[in-house]
Order: sequence, then structure tokens, then C-alpha cells
Amino acid sequence: MRGYSHFLILLSHVSEVLAVVDMKCSAESRDRSAVLTCVAAGNCEEQVTIAHLMWKRDSVPLVTLSENGIESKEPERFELKEEPWHADSWATSLQINNVKSQDKGRYSCSVITDCGVWKGSVYLDIPETVELPNPTPPPPPSADNGVIGKREQDPIPPAENTGHHKAALAGTVATLVVLIAVFVAVRKRHLIEQQTSRLRFIFHKRAAQAEEEQEQYTKNITEEHDPV
Repeated sequence: MRGYSHFLILLSHVSEVLAVVDMKCSAESRDRSAVLTCVAAGNCEEQVTIAHLMWKRDSVPLVTLSENGIESKEPERFELKEEPWHADSWATSLQINNVKSQDKGRYSCSVITDCGVWKGSVYLDIPETVELPNPTPPPPPSADNGVIGKREQDPIPPAENTGHHKAALAGTVATLVVLIAVFVAVRKRHLIEQQTSRLRFIFHKRAAQAEEEQEQYTKNITEEHDPV
């Protein structure tokens, strides 16, 4: 929990720098696939650079786009439908292939750029027609009606279940910490470039003013020594 508290502090610091903008999201399922789309309203004057993009289901990362490329939990099932945020569309779509009943749930998308932070979520409902085929029927019961030799499935020990959740939480916190570090680096570089451009403009402006003042001073001296 200490690492999670550290993440909350970093997240609050980032929120003070850039405003979080909500994206409009929608979900569509057809045959054996589903497409989740989140669209951001463009509010930047110039082309933005994506530092990090992530699709998650119930806080579990599915597809991540970063400077290291695209990473997917199950590449054959979860993928980006098209290149996100190109010149004509500020949209990112998650395509789910071979849809299963357990894919039903709340999905969220977050994007961090050098211009702002965008977030959105959508709920995916799996229709009955998309459910998996009926499983293989069980074998017929024996003469003892299946009483002898029947064994119930062992429940998952609580300790193992708790450890799994802790590991998932630690992985999520680590991912978010890396995400914020990448954002801060991109934002810092962007601010340095803006400051350098501003200082260069001020320098040239003052140099031009000094040159004009020098010319005026020389002209005044000349007129004093050589009156008409």
C-alpha cells in the first residue's frame, strides 16, 4: 500500500499541471468480435505526441502503447484496430477477437500526451448470440448414480487468492509510475523548447532595438558636429 500511496501523490502532481479531458466512448459487438472506441476532442493548437496509451478491463492492463511499442496481454485476442490519433481522427479503438463471456465488463482508456491527459470508459455487454458453444455433455452416470468416486473441485485457498490480487495491484502501480515518469520527461522537454524559443525571440528583439538606438545616437552626434 505504500507504493500505491506514492502513486496517488504523483498523480495529484500531474493533475495540477494538465487538466484531464473526458473522451466519448462506445462499444459494438458483432459475430465473434467486439470493438471499443474512445474519441477525444482536439483542443491543442498543434500536433500532439502520445507518451503513453493504455486500455484496461477492471484495472487490468490489456493493450499498452508507449515508446517501446505495443504490448498486449493476449496479442491474438486484444489489439489496436488502427493507428491511434492520426491527422484525420483523434480516436483509439480496441478490438477483441474470439469474444468470450468473461470479456463482459467495464473497459477504460487513458492517453497521456505533451498537451494533455484524456480518459474514458465504456461497458461491454456480451449478447447471448456471442456466447461460447455449448460444452461437451458430461458422461452418463454409472449404476451408483455417480455417488461413489465423485470429487468436488477444491476451492482456491484464500491465501493464494489474496496473493494474486496483491501481485496484480503491484503491477498496476508500477505501470502507472512508469507512465507518469514518461509524461513528466516529455512535458519537461516541451517546456524547455518553449522557453528557449521565447528567449531567442527576446534576444533578437532587444538586439534590433539596440542597433536602432546606436544608429540614432550616431545620427544625433553627426548633426551636432556638422550643422546644416
